[in-house]
Amino acid sequence: LTVKGGSANDTITLAQAAVVEAGAGDDTIVVSSAGAIVSGGAGKDTFDVTAAVYGSTGVVTNVKDLAAGDVIKGLTAGTAASALGTKADVSTATTLAGALELANGSAGSTAGTFWFQYGGNTYILEDALASGASGSFGAEDTVVQITGLFDLSNSVWGTSGLLTIA
Repeated sequence: LTVKGGSANDTITLAQAAVVEAGAGDDTIVVSSAGAIVSGGAGKDTFDVTAAVYGSTGVVTNVKDLAAGDVIKGLTAGTAASALGTKADVSTATTLAGALELANGSAGSTAGTFWFQYGGNTYILEDALASGASGSFGAEDTVVQITGLFDLSNSVWGTSGLLTIA
């Protein structure tokens, strides 16, 4: 399934994995399952990944054109007005699963949201820790792949789990 938006502000809600090309405008794309490939196009876009969990499936949500001013919604929020911070070191990983495990364990037993770069792309990992142990994925964890290499260290948490890309 491919969904194409127009030049106005679009709101697109996916009930399954799909390809979205939202076009110009300040678009909102709500992803309800992992595996979606989304492009917001021009404008300040909001990518809501609240229901797009990685779980044990190994499928991630892919944002193809993230830009400064865009917002990712639905991750475990840090303190409002604080930066996402330093990227996790996954340099010893030989697979994406290994990189996720290293990033997931980067804060010991603390739940949170971490970012790292692997294989020419940038990833945001939300470790909800409901499974009881860091470094172990559960159905509650979320992974967002961003096409390309981005420095997310200065991206800032807003209220209600909004991460504004710097």
